[in-house]
Amino acid sequence: MVEAEKYWTDSGECVDPEQAAALLDKAVDIDPLDPAPYLLRSRALSDMGYHNDAFDDVTKAIRLSPTAEAYAVRGLICLKQNQPRGAARDFEYAEKLDPKEPKIYEYRAAGAFLDGRVSDACDDLERACRLGSCRPWENALKNKVCR
Repeated sequence: MVEAEKYWTDSGECVDPEQAAALLDKAVDIDPLDPAPYLLRSRALSDMGYHNDAFDDVTKAIRLSPTAEAYAVRGLICLKQNQPRGAARDFEYAEKLDPKEPKIYEYRAAGAFLDGRVSDACDDLERACRLGSCRPWENALKNKVCR
């Protein structure tokens, strides 16, 4: 698991999702009841375009440990699957579980940007920053997407 985490940057991007997924396959084989490798592997699979497999993995992680982060990741995967209702439901549930989880607002902002709701997206990015995850907000300011 630790080896696979090295493939993610501070901004949450996976630099080699195929290699990360291969390492996470091994982590799942070692401990199939640990939700963390499923959650991380879902992000790698999603980055490779395997959205259905990613959805299955994050759902498995949720069944094992229903955290706000897991629901936020599933919301992002729903967005990638063009399932905005599912995404909205997962973001809402994540926010009820832990409104201090910054990934909720980062990922929900992505959906707002896709819908052309720039103001809502910027509000969410700013909120994520207040919760400790500032890179997306800073990038939006730097690129003059948000003010």
